[in-house]
Amino acid sequence: MLVSRRSFIMPDVALTYIPTDKFKTGYLSLSLLRPLDRREAALNSLLPEVLLQGSARWPDMQAISDRLDEFYGAGLESMNRRRGEVHLIGLFSDCVDDRYTPEGVLEPVIETMGELLLNPALEGGVFREDYVRIEQQNLIRAIQAQINDKRSYASRRLLELMFRGEAYGIDRRGTEEDVNVITPEGLYSHYQNILAASRVELFYMGGAEEERVADCFRRALEPLPRTAVDPVGTVVLRRAGEPREITETAEVTQGKLVMGLRTDCIGTEPDYPGLLLLNGVLGGTVSSKLFQNVREAMSLCYYAGSGIDKAKGIMTISAGIAFENYEIAKQAILQQLEDCRRGAITGEELESARSYIRSTLQIAKDSPSRQEELSIGQALGIGSADLDAQIAALDAVTADQVQAAANKLTLDTIYFMKGEEPDAAS
Repeated sequence: MLVSRRSFIMPDVALTYIPTDKFKTGYLSLSLLRPLDRREAALNSLLPEVLLQGSARWPDMQAISDRLDEFYGAGLESMNRRRGEVHLIGLFSDCVDDRYTPEGVLEPVIETMGELLLNPALEGGVFREDYVRIEQQNLIRAIQAQINDKRSYASRRLLELMFRGEAYGIDRRGTEEDVNVITPEGLYSHYQNILAASRVELFYMGGAEEERVADCFRRALEPLPRTAVDPVGTVVLRRAGEPREITETAEVTQGKLVMGLRTDCIGTEPDYPGLLLLNGVLGGTVSSKLFQNVREAMSLCYYAGSGIDKAKGIMTISAGIAFENYEIAKQAILQQLEDCRRGAITGEELESARSYIRSTLQIAKDSPSRQEELSIGQALGIGSADLDAQIAALDAVTADQVQAAANKLTLDTIYFMKGEEPDAAS
């Protein structure tokens, strides 16, 4: 069993350390934690990409690549993600474990990470304009790609509409308009502000000794400015009000139906394993009710599934349907949920879902990046990083607990994206 330890190595800078000799590589990350905020989402998303363009010591990507090649091809990449209403940006590295090298690479890799974070390439006292413009265009393309993927865009629109007025409705990338107005001066000013005011979470998984890892990070981050940090967290609304139905048109040949529900449960609560298993039974696996009944038996969906966010306490159900099947598909999906509320869950459905989830948790043990995600979640107070405990809790869930989880769900918003009406004159 992997044992993690978390300690503060500097003011508001915590290190989660997981010793293991299972892998030939070590995995480490540095995350700045920001409140998810419309005013800074685009800035936050652009920042780590610009930092990876170059530093004062290694002024361009080729110099950085040459530097990393000295350490047996160590990787160093940017990070931009969200956990609930917390925006996490930073850097992560996957490098060969020191057990397999004549000289250690941990120190220089962390040194490089610190250099890129704290000594970026500047021009006239601000970020280089060419680097900012390159990454602006890359970020805009990423935003546009999400819009062009209508399945993803429909899910995004549901969140924007369901959580209007809540931080959770904000896209971590920001908007194309927000990206377009960023200047090198504005980005550098934002960088200086959040560098001092952000909580920092460090992670290491590998064979190096804990104190050595901590010392490496302390030296690399010694110049890190520190002020009072901006608080981060997620506001959870337990129950939905009157359900809303919203229909929009777009250039699509297949309808996108997405439902948002409040679960009245987050990842740290005793009822969460029951909710996790409910999601598997309802729509989280290929043996689920949505897949087997609505998609396969009734042929109402091109795809159908569900997912949960344990930080925000929500479930989303999504399906691809023919435009004319909206009402019948909607009712069929809601009927599957009603069946779960009535306890109409077969033993085969329950155990198939349990087996699938157990398998995914077992696989996570062999994924350093997944371990890092779990550790971040634990540091944010939204879930446990102890996979063995999660598996034991899952195995103990009864059919009655799954039914109870279903009865706590409240439908908040139904979103339907349909095709545009044909031109009457054509």
